[in-house]
Amino acid sequence: MVRILNQTPGEKALKTKHVLVVEDSQDILLLTSELLAEIELDSTNLMISACSDGAEALEQIEKQKFDLIITDLRLPNFNGDELIRRMASGKGPNRRTPVVLTSGYFNDFGDGRATLGEEHSEANIYLLPKPFKRHDLQHVVEQWLAGRSLGA
Repeated sequence: MVRILNQTPGEKALKTKHVLVVEDSQDILLLTSELLAEIELDSTNLMISACSDGAEALEQIEKQKFDLIITDLRLPNFNGDELIRRMASGKGPNRRTPVVLTSGYFNDFGDGRATLGEEHSEANIYLLPKPFKRHDLQHVVEQWLAGRSLGA
């Protein structure tokens, strides 16, 4: 698990938001974590945790509250869709946590909103095609921090 805090030494304490990144490609996992750590935010620090498969992610999701989850769609053990289903139907602290679902396969996406079935029609899920750029990820994070729907 990787933990990165955006706060520099001597800086006054800011609000901290915990983000989970789930990605089976170690290169993309590190890149996404680094991009998140580089995002300059005025009032919030991002603490980033990372894991590389659906089962490991679900274990973390059931134990600890996250403020945002960024997950690849295609993962070992079970995919991002299944991770979201299990998270939303479970009793853990992340039933309503916003999710950014990423994929490098163009056909995995529709119009930018996940279509995971009626049971998730009110979920705050956003699809982000890979490869994404820093400003795409920053836009999603800023929307989330501003309390806006990620799909907006």
